[in-house]
Amino acid sequence: MKLAVLVLATQLAASAAFAQGLNAEVSGTAGLSTDDVAAAATQVRVFGELRHISIFAEGTWTGSAIADGVRSEAFSTAYPYEGPPRVMDAYLERRIGDGRVFGSVRAGRFRTPFGIYAASEHAYNGFLRAPLIRYEGYWSLTNTMLEHGVNVMAGTSRLQAEVTIGRPADASDDFTRRSGTDLVLRAQTYVGPFVIGFSHMRSEAYDLPYAVGGMQFTGVDVRWMSSGVQVRGEWLTGRPWDDSRTSGGYVDVSLHRPFMGPVTLVSRLENLDYDTPDPAYADVASGVTLGARVKLIQGLYGQVNVSHRPTQPYGQNTTATDVALTYTLRYRH
Repeated sequence: MKLAVLVLATQLAASAAFAQGLNAEVSGTAGLSTDDVAAAATQVRVFGELRHISIFAEGTWTGSAIADGVRSEAFSTAYPYEGPPRVMDAYLERRIGDGRVFGSVRAGRFRTPFGIYAASEHAYNGFLRAPLIRYEGYWSLTNTMLEHGVNVMAGTSRLQAEVTIGRPADASDDFTRRSGTDLVLRAQTYVGPFVIGFSHMRSEAYDLPYAVGGMQFTGVDVRWMSSGVQVRGEWLTGRPWDDSRTSGGYVDVSLHRPFMGPVTLVSRLENLDYDTPDPAYADVASGVTLGARVKLIQGLYGQVNVSHRPTQPYGQNTTATDVALTYTLRYRH
């Protein structure tokens, strides 16, 4: 019932934004997992350009039904697993220059620009679980990390560099960073069919009793696409706090050819290594996922994944099947 009310409210909000010259989208998702988890989510996005300033805002509301004693990361690709309605991104951006050298300034609330970080790069693209190195509880980064701050980017069509200064504004209820000043550096270049990025961040550690000191990670991400095949991946190394170290990464493959019609196949290989002075809490995890994204009708997509990976830190690998349906309404100016 709450989900239906939110869908209606966000549709009305989107209609108002459309009338003012902005574009809007409303997405509703429902999913089931053999991990004894059922989930539902709604996102509303308003975006566009007014007086040469780009505007983007996104709100979300997620809910879940979980069996007693079960902890699962199913459906946690880019949004909080559950909780009250909340704002995710809300920022203004101004592009500067339009020649060989250009730049931009972004201010507000936005996802931490480290590696492959955008919501669209993790949600609704065929995968129903976040990579191990980007899931809460694996002592690395999370896909619900956000900043309240300013991002400045400059570069050319072949090379861009950006710097972000902000304060943690994480959306998770359980794994948020302590208040402080964050610094995120990122550079990206294009070499033939490859997009290669390098990222570095310094931030406060997670707000946990045993997390002493600051967080620091360095990573590289690579993307390649040709003839309907996309390969992408991330690898990072660093520390979530003092006297600990996390390294790991993943490789994703997406395949779509004309003869496949509405079907896109996806697969993932991943690993993570967490070291800490107490061997009882060190962890090595790995996983494999096979899945598909299917366009059923205009605006309606189905996703299915079969994964073999831990369902929680320090757990054994188990096989799970996740299924979700997503319907998106778009209002275009």
